[in-house]
Amino acid sequence: SKPSLFVSGVNVLNRICETAVSTHRLLVCFVRLNALLDKVGHLAERNELIADNLIVGKETHSAYSWKKLHMKRRAIRKYAEELFTKFDMRGAGVHTRVGSLSGGNMQKVVVARELTKGAKLIIANQPTRGVDVGASEFIRQQLINLRDQNKGILLITSDLNEVLGLADSLIVMYEGKIVA
Repeated sequence: SKPSLFVSGVNVLNRICETAVSTHRLLVCFVRLNALLDKVGHLAERNELIADNLIVGKETHSAYSWKKLHMKRRAIRKYAEELFTKFDMRGAGVHTRVGSLSGGNMQKVVVARELTKGAKLIIANQPTRGVDVGASEFIRQQLINLRDQNKGILLITSDLNEVLGLADSLIVMYEGKIVA
């Protein structure tokens, strides 16, 4: 039989890697962190400002745009500054281009944006690969906080320390089959 993953009664397995609009409509958040250079639409855009990256998927929300035509720059800046502080981002500020940030701070931009969308299920694929120890611990703590809020988290990782530190239960897969 074909594998499936149901969220709120909808099979989302084949939709996880589709555009951000599709997945967020289902309130599924796919956080493929260590993939900033991939061509998936919901990853950090290196040439854009931090503030603009942080509202991706929320651009038409009335808090950030007027009748979906005009961006409310002051509201966007205020929201971005709150996330900048809450997620301990380092840099010149929310009007800094994402591409000028360190790898760990780029990851934090993606984490801040994706984990504040109210998703019921977070799929975190290699969430701390390639980031410094401080950023790694911060990202892990954010996932723990979401777990404590009764959010579902599917952690995909090859890092045994990450598995032991974050997982409540685990499945080991080899060549596409569950082996343990």
